[in-house]
Amino acid sequence: MRCKKLTLVLWLILIGSVGFGIYKNFTAIDIHTVHETEIIERQIVDTNKVESFVESFAKDLFSWQQSQEALFFD
Repeated sequence: MRCKKLTLVLWLILIGSVGFGIYKNFTAIDIHTVHETEIIERQIVDTNKVESFVESFAKDLFSWQQSQEALFFD
């Protein structure tokens, strides 16, 4: 009997909260968002050093070969 009362109370809370959410959705005040536009000046960034570093690193990485002597230490 106690389980039925608890279930009924929980259902009432659920239905009440959903009903309140629907009520708040329909009665909400419309607030208009102000969209400001800002012009950002372009800046030229020199990436030549980074590009040359990446290219030389890739060349070194893909041309590197392991030797058997380098793998085993005495």
